[in-house]
Amino acid sequence: MNLESYIKSLFPDGLNYKDSAQLCIRLYSCVDDIPSEIHEECNKNDLTKLFAKLSTDGYITGDNSSSVLYGASFHDVGTIGHWVEVIASIYKKELLVDGKFREKLDELIKLKNKN
Repeated sequence: MNLESYIKSLFPDGLNYKDSAQLCIRLYSCVDDIPSEIHEECNKNDLTKLFAKLSTDGYITGDNSSSVLYGASFHDVGTIGHWVEVIASIYKKELLVDGKFREKLDELIKLKNKN
């Protein structure tokens, strides 16, 4: 299993932009409960490439106007630079994963781990 297939197994219908940004930050900052074989992919280079690919593939959908919160609005969502800014927002703006999204994600991960 790789990180892309893992994400798609958690969210088979795709992700909206806000949840994608939150997931990217979560995977960069914390790999708790994520299968150990994909921990290595949870680094800045791999995550930014993957999220840019997911966007250009149409997996990430919806309004991306909240990208301004991450300082990423100057880059197209389908570019690596956009996702670098999303990750950098942890340091620049001290943004953390939204509590509600973290709970939702943690539930999905726990359910996936049971199967």
